[in-house]
Amino acid sequence: FMDNTGPSSGPHERSPLHHHNRTSSRNNLNGNATHHHQHPHQQQSQNRPQTLTPTRDSPSKPSMSNLVLTVNKDANGYGMKVSGDKPVFVESVKPGGAAQKAGLMADDMILKVNGTSVRSSTHTEVVELIKASDIVELTVQRSNNKMQRPSPSTTSITPTTPIAPRNSITAPVPVDHAKQREMDIQRINTLKLMQEQERKNLENLLASSKMRTPEVIRAETTIRKLQEEIVQMCGE
Repeated sequence: FMDNTGPSSGPHERSPLHHHNRTSSRNNLNGNATHHHQHPHQQQSQNRPQTLTPTRDSPSKPSMSNLVLTVNKDANGYGMKVSGDKPVFVESVKPGGAAQKAGLMADDMILKVNGTSVRSSTHTEVVELIKASDIVELTVQRSNNKMQRPSPSTTSITPTTPIAPRNSITAPVPVDHAKQREMDIQRINTLKLMQEQERKNLENLLASSKMRTPEVIRAETTIRKLQEEIVQMCGE
């Protein structure tokens, strides 16, 4: 788990996981059609109503959703363990930890860290980006099937739009503008906190070294991207 014990090294860094290569085995239950051959003397019943039995649709692959979750590091750290390379996955979350409170779940694929794409980043690079800030915004990809059927021991984010039953039509859900605005304000405040934390991190880096190290460049880039996102949201 990513806690306050310091950066992991050696065996703790996992080799690339195969979370994304694992496919749950499914049995395709295709109903076999039964053919009835009419005897000539039974042709008189041809005019009777025929009962059509619908065939079962073959299961489709689970769709994926992208979630933006904010992890606030607490006294016990981030409360999660990551593994894999290009991409990196959340291997597990600590019960009651910061990651679980934010809504992260095991097997989530990490797409962005504080707005920086890490889809092609190594395990070490992703860990460094996460540990650079106490408030970390993670964009993750998750199977919708997992979102709809969470395990009892985990906290999950459920879709806001209800899933309509098959062959039914539902009216569009009206947008609650007041609630949306409140969410936008919370989002802006979170971005400002992240930006302030990154500025402090940059000041510490510049105090220890006047050279433009990769860490300094990364911090400057993160601050700039956060500012652009804040300006964009304020202008909407």
